[in-house]
Amino acid sequence: MPAFPNVRGLRLHDGIVSFEFKPSVGILARDIDKLGLDIRSFREPLRRAVKEVMIPSIKKNFTQQGRPGWEPLAEDTQLLRDRLGLSGPILRRTGALMRNMGYTTMWDITQDYAIIKDLPPRVWYGKVHQEGISTMRTRMKNEMQKAAKKGFKLSPGEAAKRVQKQIDADILSGKAAKHSTTNIPARPFVMFQDEDYDAIGGVFNKWLGERAAKAGWKG
Repeated sequence: MPAFPNVRGLRLHDGIVSFEFKPSVGILARDIDKLGLDIRSFREPLRRAVKEVMIPSIKKNFTQQGRPGWEPLAEDTQLLRDRLGLSGPILRRTGALMRNMGYTTMWDITQDYAIIKDLPPRVWYGKVHQEGISTMRTRMKNEMQKAAKKGFKLSPGEAAKRVQKQIDADILSGKAAKHSTTNIPARPFVMFQDEDYDAIGGVFNKWLGERAAKAGWKG
């Protein structure tokens, strides 16, 4: 059996953004070399890749507190947790988020791709922690929403310019403090590690070998 073709051709969708999951981390299989086999669906190897590679990889992100490591909790946040008697690693206070990310039902698996489209309401906060929240991004979003209400579309770049102009004016006038908010740094738990690509390739390679053997194909 030849080496798995096009392993690095497995592509990712756009990253997850705060407050909503856009088509995010996903595996596309439609461009994989079928080795001359009559293959109409990749649902099975995609299911195996999710179960055998991606779910364990995501779980490892939680147990190792990020890969690369997540930013530690802010001092104020840690003090609050201490006062409330809360303990445990970051994003594992109840274990609900990590537990849910271990379900294959979190993935939409078709004959061509496997993708996490959204998080269920019970763990909605994962959307915030995946990307983080910053004062700048929140204010940019507000500017774009205000523009939309007035009937015109504001680009992210123009929104950023407007917000920066406001911040500059506030600093000069001594009013900057009123706009300060708590930032939540991004702590991505849904992501591909370098070794995941090779592991997913191995899953497809094994499955293609099974199909080839079943079809009596000899390479």
